[in-house]
Amino acid sequence: MSSVMAPLGLPEDCPIQPVVRRIEILSNSIVVRLDRTSILAAWRAVDPDARGKSDLKIIESRRELLSSSESLHDEGEQLNMTLPVRARFRGGRASVLEPTISAGSASPNMALVKAVARAHSWRQMLLGGEVSSVEALARRFGQDWGHVARTLSLGFLSPALTRAIIRGEQPLGLRLTRLLAADLPLSWREQETVVTGAAGIAGL
Repeated sequence: MSSVMAPLGLPEDCPIQPVVRRIEILSNSIVVRLDRTSILAAWRAVDPDARGKSDLKIIESRRELLSSSESLHDEGEQLNMTLPVRARFRGGRASVLEPTISAGSASPNMALVKAVARAHSWRQMLLGGEVSSVEALARRFGQDWGHVARTLSLGFLSPALTRAIIRGEQPLGLRLTRLLAADLPLSWREQETVVTGAAGIAGL
């Protein structure tokens, strides 16, 4: 069940009962019916960047983290998340078969995940006027200007690459040191080529 709930983006120790109203297992998908108020409060609690955003902005940002086959629908008092799975029915019981994961998939790399989260937090500090420059940001956290600037570039990764890192589906071999050293372009399409190249170098 933990893998089914992973797209919610909540800590493992977060209580599920107040958030989930109902789970429906269908032949080729699972529909998780979420209490709108509870899940939005939980998302704001785990994501500092979300605390000043409207409900609709938070929901949209969560949609961007889902894969193309997953969906999140706003239904008034609840949010319905649909996840593709295969269910096998036998003897009146249903068991869930996980979607096939490609051989290139990786487990979440927490160094990458934390760096991306830090980049978005720092970006929000700059946009919100909490700090006036990258230099001021570096001084505030006692870090090298160059390292802060490289980390900030991760805040401009495409939604697809950001989602892959958070879900642990980044290219096999990708490491934070190589990603920070890569010259990331602003073009999302070109970013994929650069990141794939960085992963290849890291795997040597």
